[in-house]
Amino acid sequence: MTIRTGKGGRYRYYACLMKARRGPTACEGMAVPMESWTILSSITLRISYFSLSGWKPFLPLYSTAGRNMQGAAASISPS
Repeated sequence: MTIRTGKGGRYRYYACLMKARRGPTACEGMAVPMESWTILSSITLRISYFSLSGWKPFLPLYSTAGRNMQGAAASISPS
């Protein structure tokens, strides 16, 4: 995706880069208004990452990393 503008920068869109470079036969994708994309992506992030179910796959990684850091800190002897 790349940023495209229309009407002298008045309208901003995300469009397929291949379509922008090679023409309409390179990609069947449509241009998406930037404001619509921003709203859609922020809603998706809120649902996916700010809910507990979105973080569940990552929780074991954090607890393992935390234990490793605590073990490393305990093995350092004070000078």
